[in-house]
Amino acid sequence: MSPNDDVAPTVDSQNEPLPPYPPIWSASMRLQHNNVSQLDESTALEWIKPANRKRSLAKIQRRAAEILAYGLGGVFPWYGDILPAVRWESPFGKESRMKIVKVPGVIDAFLDLHQCITGRNESGIVDGYFDACFPHDSGRYKAQSLCFLDVDHMKSETRIHDFPSPGHERWSCSDNSILEQLAGAHVLDYIIGHRDRFYDDRTNNLFFIWNQRTITFVSVDHELDLGSKSIFKFCPFQNWVWSPVLLKYALPSQLRDNIRNVVPLGSKDEFVQKLNASMGGDLDNVARAFEEIASQQNRSMVDEEKQPLSMIDLLWMRVESVADFYNITLENNNDVLDSRGYLVADFYNITLDG
Repeated sequence: MSPNDDVAPTVDSQNEPLPPYPPIWSASMRLQHNNVSQLDESTALEWIKPANRKRSLAKIQRRAAEILAYGLGGVFPWYGDILPAVRWESPFGKESRMKIVKVPGVIDAFLDLHQCITGRNESGIVDGYFDACFPHDSGRYKAQSLCFLDVDHMKSETRIHDFPSPGHERWSCSDNSILEQLAGAHVLDYIIGHRDRFYDDRTNNLFFIWNQRTITFVSVDHELDLGSKSIFKFCPFQNWVWSPVLLKYALPSQLRDNIRNVVPLGSKDEFVQKLNASMGGDLDNVARAFEEIASQQNRSMVDEEKQPLSMIDLLWMRVESVADFYNITLENNNDVLDSRGYLVADFYNITLDG
């Protein structure tokens, strides 16, 4: 049986254009709107509190991470179109309340991206497809129970593979529209220090909008992994990733242009000014919150030489690292990776042609 015979029909996402205007729920819409009170009063938007966290430290970092991600949506508009709008009490502090727009029509998806490298079974045969699992309805528990034997232990060992049953599909490793979106999401995670989406044998917290002709992933639920000893340490992008398969894919062209405007065409000072403006002047307060969290956990915020960094320094170095890895220069170079990137891909033995 050929691979094409073995694949369930899915949404045709290849070469589909993105919507021409940012969605009403998006960070871009709020950042571009002259009168945000109109959005706040709109019945088309549902504002919700972020998920509860038992420990106060976790609550603070969750709010700070969401505001930082929102601010980056103003610096890199590609992110602004897929991030939900956020509003908070300013100046940001430990007691600041915050709400996020609930993105309508999103469903959880669990993707076995690693199968593009390892194959789907013990044979190790790579045929260019990977398993995707998602319910045709929203609801976190619905997705978990459909895709995992044990919803309390969502690991690769408990993943349910039941293609071609409803909710179990196979997607192409050559679908650049989907894989480039995920590569872009991976970069956002790196910049803000968010770990809980891409692992070497599974994904988590991936959401896309159902019933659209184009599969469009949205970026929701951002927080730091406070259990990681290196969360505040700088390391180059290629050394940080846990899902090496995504290193083989280009970033969306709009995101590349966004990064080009910030790094080779811009400066650190311009980056900081724009990020601060997008965060309503709260960049220093949010950065201070991260620095206080690092201090309370006895974590060092340092570079590769163990020299002290500020949170703003760390953000800028991460953005520069992404531009360096993807060879984003003054020229309109659309190559996926530079020579160092290909060496990384070779190290992980990444191939997509089987």
